Amino acid sequence: RSVDWFHDHAGEFDRIVYQFGNSPLHAHMVDLLEQFPGVVVLHDFYLSSLQAYRAGHDQRKLFDALRRDHGIAVACDWIAGGDGAAVETYPLNLQILQDALGIIVHSEHSKALADHWYGDSSSAGWNVIPLVRTPVVDASRDKARTQLGLGEDDLLVCSFGFLDPTKLNHRLLEAWLDSPVASRPGARLVFVGENHGAAYGRALLDRIAQAGAWEAVQITGWGDRPLFQTYLAAADIAVQLRANTLGETSASVLDCMNHGIPTIVNARGAMGELDRSAVWMLQDEFDQADLVDALNTLANDADRRRVLGDRARSVIRERHAPAICAALYERAIEDAYGRADRGLYGLIRSLKTQPIPSGEGSRLATSLARNFPAHPRHPQLLVDVSILVHTDLRTGIQRVVRAILLEWLTNPPLGWKIEPVYATVDMLGYRYARQFTSRLLGIEKVDLEDDAVEAWPGDVLFTLDFAWHIVVFQQKYLQTWHNRGVKIWFMVYDLLPVLMPHVFPDGSGEGHEQWLTAISQFDGIVCISEAVAEEMKTWAKSALTLDKLPRIEWIHLGADIERSAPTTGFPDGAERILSTIRGRPTFLMVGTIEPRKGHLQTIAAFELLWAKGVDVNLVIVGHEGWKLVPDIQRRTIPRIVSTLRQHPERGERLFWLDGISDEYLEAIYEASSCLIAASEGEGFGLPLIEAAQHGLPVLARDIPVFREVAGEHATYFSGLDAADLAEAVQGWLEDAQRERIPDPTSITWHTWQEAARRIARHLGVITEE
Repeated sequence: RSVDWFHDHAGEFDRIVYQFGNSPLHAHMVDLLEQFPGVVVLHDFYLSSLQAYRAGHDQRKLFDALRRDHGIAVACDWIAGGDGAAVETYPLNLQILQDALGIIVHSEHSKALADHWYGDSSSAGWNVIPLVRTPVVDASRDKARTQLGLGEDDLLVCSFGFLDPTKLNHRLLEAWLDSPVASRPGARLVFVGENHGAAYGRALLDRIAQAGAWEAVQITGWGDRPLFQTYLAAADIAVQLRANTLGETSASVLDCMNHGIPTIVNARGAMGELDRSAVWMLQDEFDQADLVDALNTLANDADRRRVLGDRARSVIRERHAPAICAALYERAIEDAYGRADRGLYGLIRSLKTQPIPSGEGSRLATSLARNFPAHPRHPQLLVDVSILVHTDLRTGIQRVVRAILLEWLTNPPLGWKIEPVYATVDMLGYRYARQFTSRLLGIEKVDLEDDAVEAWPGDVLFTLDFAWHIVVFQQKYLQTWHNRGVKIWFMVYDLLPVLMPHVFPDGSGEGHEQWLTAISQFDGIVCISEAVAEEMKTWAKSALTLDKLPRIEWIHLGADIERSAPTTGFPDGAERILSTIRGRPTFLMVGTIEPRKGHLQTIAAFELLWAKGVDVNLVIVGHEGWKLVPDIQRRTIPRIVSTLRQHPERGERLFWLDGISDEYLEAIYEASSCLIAASEGEGFGLPLIEAAQHGLPVLARDIPVFREVAGEHATYFSGLDAADLAEAVQGWLEDAQRERIPDPTSITWHTWQEAARRIARHLGVITEE
């Protein structure tokens, strides 16, 4: 019957079974399966070649398939590379697995692949049924050998199937040439199949010619079924090796066993499940000497060949015969339809017989989608980037968001799909940040829709960005997710607006406390230092009346700046400034211009030093903060900015570098003498780590988080007066002359990869240590 005929008559059938292989010949079944669900038999676990054929020249279709099955980062990586590697690496079978009413495979290896790609227990309910083989009863060995011109004592070793690097044909050839079998009169090695059409095939031919082995070693080229059967009937030994597997079961190995041929295999993929009494099993990654030994042993021991061949025939009769497999199929098909009738498939069939009130169809579809998530599927790690998605102000928080997100996108936790998402304050719900993500990954040529997020039990939302007003607005919506089984976690960078309200705009403390109260209703909080975690626990115990507090964990941020999408470039005059910095002792401050950062105290301290004739530079690197806030609410920021712009030492011994690139900042670190960390309150203190990476000594205010980060490897000062800091700077200069300052290179720091993994462990996304 034609596909069109089946499309018109599918409803007449009680059961539908789809036999899927990784071949264009099966491409039409993808759409049929979606419309007319049935049981799927996977002859290959990987179906990427089939999907590539369906996409044809339309890159967007393949991009969408990769994004749907394996995440947007994989899709962007594929389209950026354009070399097809992703198609060879990823199974691209998820749509088919989800549309199937049941799955039948031919090996436990295929089930293991499903659990590897889509999470533990993804293959639960799958049936393993051996690949069917009708036992051979009438093959004439004598007739076949006569047809091939073989004498009674000649030895025929065969390898069946298309020649390819994955079949390790070159290793069999070398083992043959290295073994005594090659010099045995009448011994022949025949590759029964079409040779590889590119360099690999030419290399095999060159090696045969070089060895002068044309008479003993042959490649038949493509042959019809009768020729294939003739070699099966005539062979004394078969060698079927694999270097990698896409979840297929080797029909050629079963053909060899069916003909009673003693067969040498290696334990790769499904071949590792073969009865070891019925084949000669090498290790997956076998030594060449083991292959040579197997050839020699079987060539010289006819009795062992006979025993191995007889056992192979028995295995085919006992496990692969049609009647045996048919009974297993019947049971698997009926079990699958029974489960389906009790699930979404049966519910939809019942609903089709019921009148649905006008306007209720959409609500019904939404309810079904929420209550019947597709299976198998990657659980989603939804990463909230609600601020970064609209604007990147290059703040410290946004550097953290970029770095952690990039790490997860490029190295996703096994079995998870990373999905950046965002929300707003004018519409309930979250959307996938696909346009932003493609830009972040350097892909501009794919037009993507920011669809509404669908979340199911087992998914995790991690609010990595700091958007307190959005979280408060979305709190009830998030509660519906949480009630449904979605885990919800938040990153807390600090509690400073609550603990130090006098250095923030009016109302900031109340807004921050409202946000802290909201996030405490969910699963957990990750703080960026132990100090912040302790502050969070203290605040929660005193401010909240919850029966159960969320988990409060902490990590240290990464400090490898090159992993956080750093900016590059130097402005005009940069070299002159760097030369001035190198010319005298230079103290560096790094951080956004904010009231709590200690800028006014530091500037006043250096004015005292300059007045005393101490010839030092002060370099301040950082944006002007809170530009969108009215000046009356910006506390001391206008005064700090005015002082910096109008200072008589500006451009001489005082430098304010506003909005410089990360590359330029690296050069400033290298050229400076000491980092001043004068902030009165911080969540972490990343500049201390960055300074340590450049061997730059640190003079820091004595606050708990700086002690946590730098330990005994920094110099500390106390006091809020200019004289307090001036005295500390002068003391540091004296200690530097005597080489008595702490060594900053001993400060411990982590990479963004380590930080991302620690967060993932707290979220339960990865479990290994």
